[in-house]
Amino acid sequence: MRFTTKTPFRLLLLLSAAVVAMTACDQGPVGIFASIEREVAIQEGNLPKKVAVNGMVEFDLSGTGDDVYYFAAVGGRVRFRRADGTESDWATIANPPGYDGGSRPTSIVRVGDIDSGTIYVSFIDSEGKRSGIFTLDPGTRAFALVGTESSGGERLIQRLFAVSDELFAATVTPGTSGTPTHDLRHVALPTGTPVSIVVTDQSEPFIGAATDDTNNWFVTTKALFENLSASPDNSATEISIPSEARETSLGGIAVFNDGVQDFVYLSSRSGSNVTGGSTGRIARAPVGDDLSLSVSWTPITQNDRAFTGFGAANLNSVSTILVGTYRTFAGSRSRVASPGGFMEIPEGTLAGIRRPAGNSYVAADFSKASVFGFFASGEPEFADTVFVLTPGTGLWRGDYGGPEPVWVWE
Repeated sequence: MRFTTKTPFRLLLLLSAAVVAMTACDQGPVGIFASIEREVAIQEGNLPKKVAVNGMVEFDLSGTGDDVYYFAAVGGRVRFRRADGTESDWATIANPPGYDGGSRPTSIVRVGDIDSGTIYVSFIDSEGKRSGIFTLDPGTRAFALVGTESSGGERLIQRLFAVSDELFAATVTPGTSGTPTHDLRHVALPTGTPVSIVVTDQSEPFIGAATDDTNNWFVTTKALFENLSASPDNSATEISIPSEARETSLGGIAVFNDGVQDFVYLSSRSGSNVTGGSTGRIARAPVGDDLSLSVSWTPITQNDRAFTGFGAANLNSVSTILVGTYRTFAGSRSRVASPGGFMEIPEGTLAGIRRPAGNSYVAADFSKASVFGFFASGEPEFADTVFVLTPGTGLWRGDYGGPEPVWVWE
């Protein structure tokens, strides 16, 4: 089985979505007290802990597999360490000129192979008036501006997506009326200039993208778009959200291969139901000529869950899809409506969706916090090591080599 999403779809964190999440969700304090209660010690590294993680990539400097580095957008900086190092080895890369203080990287992606591709990082300044796309040299750890840097806040780059070795930028224009508009633009390489508008004039931000290496799909929190026989400069067409996934807000999109064919997975959530809880939905459909004509969407509904983005891991030799959740509250925050953390879908079979096992997971802070994205370390994408990216509880690593994963707070 092969999880066919490329690098950015394992990195489903969006600045705008993170802001929304942190106003509607909460990170529950578990940490050391839960560890003591459950007799589970959570190992901690040297990264900042209560910050957003806006993406992660890896790069093999030698091409031999012996010189692999992780790079992650953590808080206001890009951090790096050797993949064969420890959680205490993270070092910080200085931001580009003009992006000091409260400035931050809003996404990091890799276009191309692990040993020969290019790492791109988007930055926004502390006042939200300047943004740019930069390459990051994995050897020298130096940033270089590519394309045109926006200033004055007229059009800001919110996030980057790497799709089938092409780069796309999600942008926002504040607007004179105070109502922002969101576009998706193809970024010409190697110049780094956002040129062709793929989707324009959306009221909601773009949160995810997926590909089967022939067709591309993009989602905002309210709309689904497809680009068939994808040419990156072609406009994507909005298609109807299947009733099986039609809820208050979309959460993410991914493509997964079950060994025979590719399936598109779409997640969503409702704000609350009549009893004050959240309802999450995941729908999947076989990739065909046109999803808007498909009548074979298969759904799953989960009460008390609010689904976000997808990832993948090798769980005890079983290829497993991962899906994050919001942590949300009902009423006046008097009760938890969605507990946070993530869910596992072994072999992509929706009927088998389950909560992760193990006291290490229960004791980890992110199990009671919002989870927006994942990063699977290694090739192929189903790996024994998976990182969990949160919008306010830092970066977590799970080692799936034994009967239960052991979680480390990087």
